Amino acid sequence: MGEHKKILDWLSLNDTNSRHNDIRKQRQEGTGKWFLETETFRQWIQGSSDESQRLLWAYGIPGAGKTCISSLVIDHLHEHASKKNCGVAHIYFNYKEKQKQRPTDILTSLVKQLGNQQPEPSVVLLGLHERSQKEKRRPTDDELYNALVGLSKEFTRTFVVFDALDECDRWEQRATLLPMCHKMRESGLTLFITSRRSADDIEESFKEASTMEIRAHEADIRSYICKRLDAHPAARSMLRNSKREEGIITELVEISAGM
Repeated sequence: MGEHKKILDWLSLNDTNSRHNDIRKQRQEGTGKWFLETETFRQWIQGSSDESQRLLWAYGIPGAGKTCISSLVIDHLHEHASKKNCGVAHIYFNYKEKQKQRPTDILTSLVKQLGNQQPEPSVVLLGLHERSQKEKRRPTDDELYNALVGLSKEFTRTFVVFDALDECDRWEQRATLLPMCHKMRESGLTLFITSRRSADDIEESFKEASTMEIRAHEADIRSYICKRLDAHPAARSMLRNSKREEGIITELVEISAGM
């Protein structure tokens, strides 16, 4: 086993991409393209000297497609990263996995993801590993955070995506993670975060950040409905003619607006 992989496995044996790959498979082709074309997103990815603009908070109601948008943003950032020497790391929060998503777990995953995007172990990772092994202990949160920032400096820019931040426990997790988000931004990292707006602590924390509302987009809904109809020829044949089909599709799109 190479030294690089050995250090990454020492950090964590978890597959940091499995959840992302599952979501990507479920994503309808072309869905969410409108989001990447908005001026707010373009300004965020291009970068700004204004520190507050390095954090983009995209909020929406349950079912609006926030996780789908996050997965699309992650793929877009990786494509951008391959051309610009950027680092990209992400976390999909899930209320069912709170015990696996403590601040220590989050930092460990982010450090591993950035380390994995380098061809060989950096001085930062070597130092973290050597110090912990020498003292026979796991890295502290402060050491992991410092490693995250140190690794981020080895890229032109570093992006972090947090999906569904509201699914963290408010007192056990968000009370630590929200200040950490601002600390990351102040350290030069660029963040994309999604959540429901109903979480008042999140809204208060991000009141000065760039914001966007995620709503079910008409083109995405229409594409999904047509795809479902294509998968069920019997249902499509029951519509009999194109005018009736278009009318029903339009009605379904209107009913689903904003979901």
